[in-house]
Amino acid sequence: MNKSNLFSKMLRNYFIIFSVIILLTAFLNPTQALTFRIIILAALFALAGNLTNLVYYSKKELSQKSRYIRKVIHFLLLEVVIVTLGNIIGQVSGVMQSTILALEVLLIRVLVVLIIWLIDRKTANDINKQLENMRTKRNE
Repeated sequence: MNKSNLFSKMLRNYFIIFSVIILLTAFLNPTQALTFRIIILAALFALAGNLTNLVYYSKKELSQKSRYIRKVIHFLLLEVVIVTLGNIIGQVSGVMQSTILALEVLLIRVLVVLIIWLIDRKTANDINKQLENMRTKRNE
């Protein structure tokens, strides 16, 4: 993936990740108010998690096998970065809390991938409709 394409996807993904974190925080802790600290922490975790997408940078087109390998590396790196950051800033401590955070990261990752897939599917469907319209107009 080239730099500009990667940057645009990372920018889009940042807002999706941030939104999912905020929504899950509100859903999982409905009695807790969304304070400025929580919002800043969500932004920090979203940024740290999103920076792991740099694993996908390549000057040439990646093979299918390379993409799968990078997806695995990305997920492992994501888990390590987020759990380490959580421990460094004191958000979590100990094995149990770190494990819960790792499971939350997995849940957030699944939701983000699902949302991105839905957005990309809608975009592809819109493009296909436009191409079909162009083809029918040309055949008339």
